[in-house]
Amino acid sequence: MAVTEGLAEKLFIPAPVINTKAEERRFLLPVNHRENSLHDYSTEAMKRSIGLFCSSELSIDHWMTPGNINPLQIFGANSSSQPGLPEAAVALCFKSKLPHAAICQSLINAEGKAMNPKQAEVISTRYQIPIYQVSALISENAELFEDDYFGDL
Repeated sequence: MAVTEGLAEKLFIPAPVINTKAEERRFLLPVNHRENSLHDYSTEAMKRSIGLFCSSELSIDHWMTPGNINPLQIFGANSSSQPGLPEAAVALCFKSKLPHAAICQSLINAEGKAMNPKQAEVISTRYQIPIYQVSALISENAELFEDDYFGDL
């Protein structure tokens, strides 16, 4: 789950290990919605945990650890690192006026390897899922990475 620094701070989700550089992505503490049982990975439990990042009503009082969701804090606008998939996914949510958190998934084939473009196109066509190129999302939304648009979201 890719989140902005502002959203991580709003929910008071800490990073168990501090990265060596402050401007890099931070792997945050895995969280679980308080209504879930520990180690519950059912669809309903995952949906409740994802909901933590989608509601302005929820706060630190609504999550516990260990968790079934692993948040990743995206690079800030002032980072010297190049934005990638997590930043592009959050930018897409931001531009679509959706909550500023995004589920990042890699598509794998039946052998457990990354899908090639042809396999991804078949899935896209069959299930009517659009395919976005990370580089295109970043270049089309460059202004989001030049100023601190995500800082307090």
